[in-house]
Amino acid sequence: MIGLCEIGSFCVGSGDHSTPVRGERTRAALAALSLAGDKGVVAEVLIESVWPSPDQPPTVRQSLANLVARLRAAYGAEFIESTGAGYRLGRHV
Repeated sequence: MIGLCEIGSFCVGSGDHSTPVRGERTRAALAALSLAGDKGVVAEVLIESVWPSPDQPPTVRQSLANLVARLRAAYGAEFIESTGAGYRLGRHV
């Protein structure tokens, strides 16, 4: 579950345990995924949410894949699901 720990702070948690989400890019990605709901976010929109133009690195698609991999490693493989065109939060989140 993604929620607010306190005003202005993202947390990921289950039950009584929650972990603050650190990093501006990680919070931006989780906010975009959370707002998108079950339909998910196409990769291009998620990239723009995390790395707004014109500050995108040349390897922005790989950077997004790395960010998703880190989130899956931290919160479980099912935390973020791949869709045909992008990503969405896992159905259990």
